[in-house]
Order: sequence, then structure tokens, then C-alpha cells
Amino acid sequence: MLEMYRRVFDTLNRSVDREIKGSIFQSEVYKNNKWSVLERWIVLWSSHFKKYTCLMFFLSILIFVNLILWQPWIKANVLEYTKQWKEMIGWQDTFLAGQLTIVGVVYPLVVGLVSVYLQNRSAKSVILPIYHNYSGFMFAGMSGLSLAAFILAGYFMRASLSDKYYVAICMVSAVWLFLMFV
Repeated sequence: MLEMYRRVFDTLNRSVDREIKGSIFQSEVYKNNKWSVLERWIVLWSSHFKKYTCLMFFLSILIFVNLILWQPWIKANVLEYTKQWKEMIGWQDTFLAGQLTIVGVVYPLVVGLVSVYLQNRSAKSVILPIYHNYSGFMFAGMSGLSLAAFILAGYFMRASLSDKYYVAICMVSAVWLFLMFV
């Protein structure tokens, strides 16, 4: 008897799934309003911001290791076109100052303004979690703090590293900062 119910409901479940795929996913309204790849990534990064911040930090370490491993090729082919490559070391001060300004001033202001705007709204308990999940500010904030920590760790390791290794750290922080702005 139980097996018969299972077969009937399994068939019903497949029929409903097939109908949903045939009607909703194939409709023009769904196709026009479907999220783009970037929007899906932002939601994914916002909902799992700790995981993706750790992955971004790991990616930075991998880029650093690749720059060190490919250093003979980079030195032979790339550095001849960029004669002022040592100026990249001076960028770290600007990167750190800008990153700490963004993380320390801009993010709290934006979150505070959104909270003040929603302060007396009856839908605050609904809108604030939606903003939290779909805006990407948690991932951007955590990634910004991690980038500042990465730059500071580079400063601390500066005394024990040669210029070529420190330039690799500077290049990684530049790539990380660029990825945050994209």
C-alpha cells in the first residue's frame, strides 16, 4: 500500500516539475527578468561572505606564489617594458590608506544611513535582511578588511623580504583592490 502511494506521488512530483519547467522557465517574462551572472555571484558572495573572503585571501596567496615562480620569465619579458617597477612599492601606502578609509568610514556611513532610513518603517524587519543578503556589502567589507590585513602583513614581512618578493606582494594587493572595484 505504501509503495503504491510512493509511486503515485513520485509520478505526480515529476509531472509538477515538468510543468513548472515547461511553463515558468520557458516564459518570456522569466527570461527577461532572470538574474545575470554578476547578480547571481553577488548574492552568492553575500550569503557566504566568510567562505568567499577566505577564498579571495587564498587566491591572493596563489597569485603571489605564481609571481615568485614565474619571476625569471617576468623579469625577462615584462620588466623591460616597465622601467619604474620599484615605484609599485610606494603604492602600498596609498592602497592601505584608501582601503582603511573605505572600510573605516564609507561602509559604516552607508550601513548607518540605510539603517536610519529604515528606522521608522514597519517593513524594517524585512527590508534590512534583504539589503544584507542582496547588496554585497558584507562580502565587500570582509574583503576590504582582509586586504588591509594582507597589506599590513606585507609591511611586517618587508624587513625580511627582498624587493622582488615585496613587489610581488604589491602586485597581488593591486589585483585584489582592482577585483574589489569590479
